[in-house]
Amino acid sequence: MTQPNASPAMPGRQRGVTLIIALMVLAVLTIAGMGVIGMSSVEMRIAQNEKASQVAFEAAESGLRRVMRSPTLRQTLLNPYANGTDPVADVQTVNFNSAPGDWTSEVEIQPLGASLPCPISSSATATSGVTCVFYEITSVGQYGDATQRGASKTVIGSVYVQVGGGHSGTTYATE
Repeated sequence: MTQPNASPAMPGRQRGVTLIIALMVLAVLTIAGMGVIGMSSVEMRIAQNEKASQVAFEAAESGLRRVMRSPTLRQTLLNPYANGTDPVADVQTVNFNSAPGDWTSEVEIQPLGASLPCPISSSATATSGVTCVFYEITSVGQYGDATQRGASKTVIGSVYVQVGGGHSGTTYATE
């Protein structure tokens, strides 16, 4: 019997090439997977930093709003005659903390001047000699500490208090 011409070495060579191609594909997929993992960890850090920045900004805003909206704090901290005689008292500082303790806000109230013309005047205030005391309120919000990804933001507001009248006003600026 005659056998057809068959090369016994051919199937072995094909199996070796398949193994090499499979290893190359596996290597490419591994490298691509490692790249995706690296990119996702960078994205995670960016998201954590953005969160820390936003919480710090909200902490600073919260400190400023607490001083501006609380009648008790306004009466004690924005009182032009708080020290008895001088219509411009010393710099005052008040601190606020969140209930879980993850953020703080330090608010500094700085008098800028007394007996200045009020920005909103009417014929009644112009003739009665009403003046204003101006304050700059700086609120610094902090989030996190050295062990966390922390952030700090500052919000600056200004307020005037009429001396001898019934109207006061506020303006805000952020940094």
